[in-house]
Amino acid sequence: MAPTEGRPYKFRQGAAHDLSLLPRKRTWVNIAVADLQNEQWKVGIYLIGRRAYENPSRKDKDDKKRLLVQYKLNDPLPITTNMKKRELAAPKRLRDRVDEAFEKFKEADSYDFSLGKWSHVARPVRARESCLKCHMDFFVTSKLGERRYTYRSRRVADPIGVLVYAIGKKR
Repeated sequence: MAPTEGRPYKFRQGAAHDLSLLPRKRTWVNIAVADLQNEQWKVGIYLIGRRAYENPSRKDKDDKKRLLVQYKLNDPLPITTNMKKRELAAPKRLRDRVDEAFEKFKEADSYDFSLGKWSHVARPVRARESCLKCHMDFFVTSKLGERRYTYRSRRVADPIGVLVYAIGKKR
């Protein structure tokens, strides 16, 4: 259900998200993380979502192009144990780059950028059929400026979120 204008998007606790991509056995993950740490790499991860809802304006005659786009900026998590969470940038600092990533994901499956001393790799979280039962908002096809967009109903394989990997070398 779409929130009304002015209400912030909140993640529903207990929502049925498909976690089948997560490893069942953690042994290979532990080995990979240990290898990264042994080579003095620091790695963190962000999960950022985006929703778009119709937001008609009484002043605007072209109501069908006005959307309210909201981001769910989750705090980052360290992947390697050789770092502290506070070393990772606040998610607000990544927002503009995540917005660029959503644009790139229309044609690509990865978007790289740097922020400070950290390199970042953004990868899309794409909608599956089961996702569309709850994620019934709109997919932004292009930006027109001033909260105006072209858009359509969300479909399978549209990006509904972004995983951003932060990668840095221990100094």
